[in-house]
Amino acid sequence: IDTGISGRIAQRTAEKMYAISKKHQVLCVTHLPQIAAISDTHYLVLKDVHNNNTYTRIKKLNNEEKEHELAKMLGGSEVTEITLAHAKELIKQIISNKRSRSFFEMIFYCFFEKIRLKINTFTFNESI
Repeated sequence: IDTGISGRIAQRTAEKMYAISKKHQVLCVTHLPQIAAISDTHYLVLKDVHNNNTYTRIKKLNNEEKEHELAKMLGGSEVTEITLAHAKELIKQIISNKRSRSFFEMIFYCFFEKIRLKINTFTFNESI
């Protein structure tokens, strides 16, 4: 869902996914910090190879670990004070945005999203 997007479009995608998550469970695998930061629960997926066998591990992250992983997404494998501060600021902004969206806005969005989905799946039969 997030292939070929970044910046503001990634943020908008994250906001839409968050709105959807109010009524449905959403599981998203992403490498975009804007999308990962909006999660209520963040998991790290790790791949290990031992004796030519590949193993996948999944770890539920606490808040500090989430900040660290977001910092890696923002700045590469080396986490610096600046990338960590950026990750913390991103999370802070998202928490603020989540709290500021009113109940009415969420209902309004969900209502019009349902209409849009119905319009997109409706088939018109025209005869000329």
